[in-house]
Amino acid sequence: GGGKTIPESERVHFSAILKQVRDAQPHECTEHQFPATLTSSQRAFIHGLATKYGLNSKSYGKGESRALKISQPILRTDAVSDDKQFPEFNPGPQLCSLLKSHCGRFPASSEEVSNVLQGETTVALAKPKHIPQSNNFNPNPDLWEKAQNAMTSNSKYATVLKSRSKLPAWDYRDRVVSMVANSQVSLISGETGCGKTTQVPQFLLDDETLGPAASIVCTQPR
Repeated sequence: GGGKTIPESERVHFSAILKQVRDAQPHECTEHQFPATLTSSQRAFIHGLATKYGLNSKSYGKGESRALKISQPILRTDAVSDDKQFPEFNPGPQLCSLLKSHCGRFPASSEEVSNVLQGETTVALAKPKHIPQSNNFNPNPDLWEKAQNAMTSNSKYATVLKSRSKLPAWDYRDRVVSMVANSQVSLISGETGCGKTTQVPQFLLDDETLGPAASIVCTQPR
């Protein structure tokens, strides 16, 4: 399950593999494919580690044949170095106020600041020691499990699941769950219709660790 702790020996083993891929030269092996025998906890850990090391990670296949591939990012040789290629970002006063408030509540550590100044922006930020929780919301694992069982036993579940698996977001579900579980703020970008609004909340709700304690609200700008 996604909530189980990864033994230290496995963490060291997976870290060594990903570091080898990250540090590989172009003429060496710049990718690694993990077998389908990985547990969901192991896949989630590897996805999170790949993000930390600046590597690409993608799960593919279904059921017992589901595998995981790690690779170096593809560098575009035709990329323009001029910053003018990027659109100007002008946050409004309300967003600036919210960001200022958030940074004041959860200031970056000296190590994090040092990493950013050195250009190591792919280093995962440490989670705050204390995250305020609403007093009127209590996780209910029993209720969550009951709801999950009701969902999977529904006669239309297989049909809906088949349709969901065809959406682009489906292949990123392990990575999304890992990112949200290990980050205070997560930004997910994708084309219209890829499953951002409909699938991401479902990925989080279905996870045995995040699901029972999830408080999810979906909004639309229009």
